[in-house]
Amino acid sequence: MSPPRWCGYAIAVFTTGLLFAAACSENSDPTDPNDGVAKGTIRGSVTIGALPVVETTVLVNGPASQVQTTDASGAYAFSNLPLGHYTVELRDPPESATWVATIKNASILADGQVVEVDFVGTVIRGFIQGRITVEGAGQGGARVSLSGGNLPVERLTTTDGSGNYSFLDVPQGTYVVQITPPDGTT
Repeated sequence: MSPPRWCGYAIAVFTTGLLFAAACSENSDPTDPNDGVAKGTIRGSVTIGALPVVETTVLVNGPASQVQTTDASGAYAFSNLPLGHYTVELRDPPESATWVATIKNASILADGQVVEVDFVGTVIRGFIQGRITVEGAGQGGARVSLSGGNLPVERLTTTDGSGNYSFLDVPQGTYVVQITPPDGTT
């Protein structure tokens, strides 16, 4: 048994007379107000540097509105959007990065069009520095390690002759600084 055949009708009045047209489709559905409407997709990704931002909210607003959550690769997609102009918003972006824009414009102008809208954050970086002293005097030669936070591996340095140390280009986060005295000291 084949599915029912649905028809749509259009009436136009011209100065030369009345025009009546009927169009039928095997796949149309008279209960769907968007049936036969040209549609497109807005998709993209949310990353900080090269790392995906997982489970963050992205909204699209325009002729249609949708909400999506990014997947494990930081990707999102809004499908079956009617033609038109949209705003795409990154909602509550991670504070560990700066964002050039969290709201962008996108336009779907043709049926089947796919528009890419990516959000890329830049990691906020700082430094950690300090001075190791023993009875008020700077302790040179002490080993200092930095771990935790957003570091992929532990960082190591040695204090200078005045006991100073520093770690540059450290991403935002909470870290542990551990000190190992120089050999021959306690």
